[in-house]
Amino acid sequence: VGSGLFEFIVIETLSASILDLLKELNKDQKLGIITVIHDVNLAARYCDRIAVLKDGSLISLDSPRKVLTPELMKEAFQVETYQIETPIGLQSAQLGLARLNVVTKETYFSH
Repeated sequence: VGSGLFEFIVIETLSASILDLLKELNKDQKLGIITVIHDVNLAARYCDRIAVLKDGSLISLDSPRKVLTPELMKEAFQVETYQIETPIGLQSAQLGLARLNVVTKETYFSH
């Protein structure tokens, strides 16, 4: 959508493939991208900076590494988390739920 001063795109549903494309546009075209992502791990994977809101107020705006701290996740979302490095980068895992999120090919196809 063109507004004269800015060119922007509105995308309602974000998939990894769309985020890959947006990241490529950001890098190749020097295009600034603003998006709303409620999955903190997806945000950490694709965003250079993350804004964290609590009750409509900005409580942090920084790099994923500085935002996804256990202290900030507890303040913003009232959950206990820890950071882990994965092949796709930094991720935040909720204590007590990590086992539920592990799905292997064997467990998926066993049902």
